[in-house]
Amino acid sequence: MRFSTHALRNTLLCVFTTIFSISLFAQDAPIKFGKIDMADLQMKVYSKDTAAEAVVLGDVGRAYFEYSQSGNFQVVYERHRRIKILKKSGYDWATVKVGLYVTKNGNGKEDLSELKGFTYNLENGQIIKDKLEKESIFTDKTDDTHSVKRFAFSKVKEGSIIEYSYKIKSDFYYNFRDWTFQSGIPVVWSEFSLAVPEYFTYRQIQQGYEPMFIHKENNGSVDFTVRTASSVSSGVINAAPNASYTPASNDKVTASTKEFRWVMKDVPAIREEPFMTTIDDYICKIEFELSSSFFPGSTYKSYADSWESLNARLMENEYFGQQLNRSSYLKDMVSTIKSSSKDTLQQIGMAYNLIKQAMTWNERETFYVETTLKKAFDAKTGNVSDINLLLVVLLRELGYNANPVILSTRENGRILDNYVLLSRFNYVIAHVDMGGKDLLLDATAMQTPAGILPIRCLNGQGRLISKNNTRWIDLQSSYKNAETIIGNLELNADGMAKGDIAISHLGYSNVRERRKFVKEGKEKYIEEYKKKATNWQITKTELENTDDITSSFVRKHDLTVNDLATVSGERIYFNPVLYNPQKENPFKNPERKFPVDFGTLIEETNIVSYTIPQGYIVEEMPKSAKVGLPNDGGRFTYIVGISEEGKITISSKISLKKTMYFAEEYELLRKFYDQIVQKHAEQIVLKKK
Repeated sequence: MRFSTHALRNTLLCVFTTIFSISLFAQDAPIKFGKIDMADLQMKVYSKDTAAEAVVLGDVGRAYFEYSQSGNFQVVYERHRRIKILKKSGYDWATVKVGLYVTKNGNGKEDLSELKGFTYNLENGQIIKDKLEKESIFTDKTDDTHSVKRFAFSKVKEGSIIEYSYKIKSDFYYNFRDWTFQSGIPVVWSEFSLAVPEYFTYRQIQQGYEPMFIHKENNGSVDFTVRTASSVSSGVINAAPNASYTPASNDKVTASTKEFRWVMKDVPAIREEPFMTTIDDYICKIEFELSSSFFPGSTYKSYADSWESLNARLMENEYFGQQLNRSSYLKDMVSTIKSSSKDTLQQIGMAYNLIKQAMTWNERETFYVETTLKKAFDAKTGNVSDINLLLVVLLRELGYNANPVILSTRENGRILDNYVLLSRFNYVIAHVDMGGKDLLLDATAMQTPAGILPIRCLNGQGRLISKNNTRWIDLQSSYKNAETIIGNLELNADGMAKGDIAISHLGYSNVRERRKFVKEGKEKYIEEYKKKATNWQITKTELENTDDITSSFVRKHDLTVNDLATVSGERIYFNPVLYNPQKENPFKNPERKFPVDFGTLIEETNIVSYTIPQGYIVEEMPKSAKVGLPNDGGRFTYIVGISEEGKITISSKISLKKTMYFAEEYELLRKFYDQIVQKHAEQIVLKKK
């Protein structure tokens, strides 16, 4: 992006030097390149995280602005990082990757320069250093606009320290690089400083669960030494006809700056934990959004979007909203649907199924079409936007109030509704207004019934894009991830059991099993299941509702369980929870600073009846139990009963009634699962009469 104001062009034509009078940058850095502390080299274990495979000893960055000879502002990023390798598993930290961007037309780019690095090892009490060689530096092009600068350090072993620094010059001051304070390994010190000239204002977006050690803001200044434009009789922009020659001269332009310094100290490692969306939602970082610019001789310009202006831009976009205005290629589908049914839900369901049958998803996630919807339709393949915008067009042609909804998938990260950032979105689905009720459709989800979104889409809110009514759409689903197991087994005196079991997959479990079934085919699907059920000898398998995605997918087995029970003298011991007992608590950490996000409601029901061997009585049985989470957040019931005929029935049901549990609820959720594990481990004891 280039500002073409006369005042800026005439004043800042050719930059020679940029001089900062910035107190923040003048402070002593916590690490100095090449000066390695002997204690750090001797370190065997990081005391604040003894399990750490490596530790960031220091990570110091700064950013400032220059004005280039091409007449544009550039942002200069400088970074210096030092990492201690503690274990072999930490060797991956000795390979560094830096992403770079260039526009398709080549008008804007990012360049990495002044790269230097060393590996330091302690040998016979001496510090030995090995330089990062050119042969270890690579550039990997990922697509037309993205590349990765990759460099790998040599002679790395347990105890090594690696250190590197580099500079990036970027033309993209409107897409400012963020700074991440936290990592997958502990960070002793992370610091970022920024000086912003008075011409720019950036909004700061901070996230994370760790406190800032230092946060300072000051006023400063920056001096540009520039060459002013000369006046000549011809051939120079802005020169008057027949003007006399005025030689160019070096002038100093002083601009005030806003200076910022952020520091985090002793930042714990952030690691993947069960039931997270993406770690990027919770990591400590700061992002920047250009909100305005104001140049000498120019008018104030605001870049702060509103959701309404973003909506208008998308509706006018050639690769989004404009595609919704062309529909003649769908006339045969429209005719087929209208002649088949007049019922609203049936018509919508037919449209949904016809698009699914006509199109193959290429697994690409974006809200822009590849070329045009017509071309995608003819090719019978496309990205998620091609497919779901086709569905929107078809539904409109049928007379329904249909519009797209843009969203961010769970792996892509959450949307912050107070920051209007189109770059945060990566997906689009179809929305139909059903008399004030929202019907959401994703035609890439092949085994999912109409009105049910795939789990990847269940991520907070999406934004309805419409000419008349842009608004937020709740993406939560009442569709459960549910399984019901019903079994009948006869136990003999040798500890072996025979019988049958029926496993019904409902909701998202139904979708998951159908995907496997369709992908593998019936025979392979059954064989793969037999391999997983290693302690079961399955003699017969029946599958029900394989073609009806609106019904539960049911798998029935006749089976023998050879090692169900342990026989010891006159007693038989066995665990009555036959199918997928909760053997361990998924929440091992005693504390958690971010939410537990299951994505869906969960329900697991396990009901099994056992006929005990003749000549035996029940000596000991688990006690029934009911455990609940506060505010009806979940329930676990465990009931054991015995009939007059000596048949034992065990019923276990786990029901989680919320999709998300916040950090304040974590301790109770963890204890809830502790009690499930405990009950599922209890045994029934039979004794000879």
